[in-house]
Amino acid sequence: MQFSMYLSMLYADTGLFHNNSGWPASPAKYDPAIGEYSLDVLFEQAQMAEELGFDMVSVSEHHSWPINQASNPAVLAAALSQKVKKLRIALMGPLAAINNPVRIAEEVAMLDALSKGRVSLMPLRGTPNEFVSYGINPDETRERTREAQALIVKALNEPEPFSWEGRYFRFPTVAVWPGQSQQPIPIWSSGNSEDSVVYAARHKYPVGMSFYPLSMAAEMAKLYRAEAKKAGWQPTPDDILYRSYVVCGETAAEAASMESRYYGNLGLAPSMMGRASAAMNAMELTRISIDNNEKNSVDAAESGNEEVARKDAEGKFALGDIHFKGTPRAMIEQFTEWYETAGIGVFDCGFSGGGLTVEETNESIKRFGTEVMPAIKHLGATAHVKESSK
Repeated sequence: MQFSMYLSMLYADTGLFHNNSGWPASPAKYDPAIGEYSLDVLFEQAQMAEELGFDMVSVSEHHSWPINQASNPAVLAAALSQKVKKLRIALMGPLAAINNPVRIAEEVAMLDALSKGRVSLMPLRGTPNEFVSYGINPDETRERTREAQALIVKALNEPEPFSWEGRYFRFPTVAVWPGQSQQPIPIWSSGNSEDSVVYAARHKYPVGMSFYPLSMAAEMAKLYRAEAKKAGWQPTPDDILYRSYVVCGETAAEAASMESRYYGNLGLAPSMMGRASAAMNAMELTRISIDNNEKNSVDAAESGNEEVARKDAEGKFALGDIHFKGTPRAMIEQFTEWYETAGIGVFDCGFSGGGLTVEETNESIKRFGTEVMPAIKHLGATAHVKESSK
């Protein structure tokens, strides 16, 4: 089993998260001293991950929000490449639907040289608020992302200059320098909808999913393996990645307290999706994640009732839930269950919640790295998945 630490470039001020209405956050609230300290904290946590035996750190692109200030994850990854010397560095995204895919390929190639061949990539589609902010038609974002991903893959691997005439992107000449250090750079494909899972399996990509509860993640993983079999190949647990938030306390009471404060008052799904309701309908999550209550969460968010909106939104895409929580012993049982039930072999763990102090987060990381990971990293050495998930 492999473990990654999701470095969200969190703005290190709990007060903001307890007194903020959500997305977008006003730039007037930014304090340069806190912003610079936030980066110091992130680099310290990356170095902790290396010392504790994590396999990878990941960074993602988001906009206008202090829960993740990495508007350009390539810049952050470049700095990380000089701070940690062994860990892999995963870009999960960049957001392919709103960026220039040739530029993404060039940045990834530069990062691969800077890190001496330690970069992995997962182009992502993004969230509805970002489509609207960047003036992208939400109805086009899935196909834009797929075309961008195909172009990125070709740009990184084609040895000769080529032209590209697609539906959304047109380039008369593509020739990426520097070339990549890895042959090839590992590229994952997002799997947060049934359609995306099928696409990843048919194109023989490793797949990454996030935030779904266990039953849904197991169903998606089962679909992925079935479609891969149809395509003539067999994925291993290392081909399936799952991202979620993690709270590891010394006692159950401590973990429960951290969980209750993890997000502060910042409603995740309502503030990111409810306020961009025109884009919400374009987000194909999964048939099992959408029900009539989703409209209720949108309506509540638009009316300003963030608390109702958050409660209604939780349990759908499950962005507001924390699936790995408790004492080290409890978490060992949880990760074992996820591996045995869903066959997931790579976990991308986010420890930094806006309602937690830096000290609480760091203690959670250390406890997880010293007491949880050593007890379960052996899983996957001999693949074993319950019959119900095959």
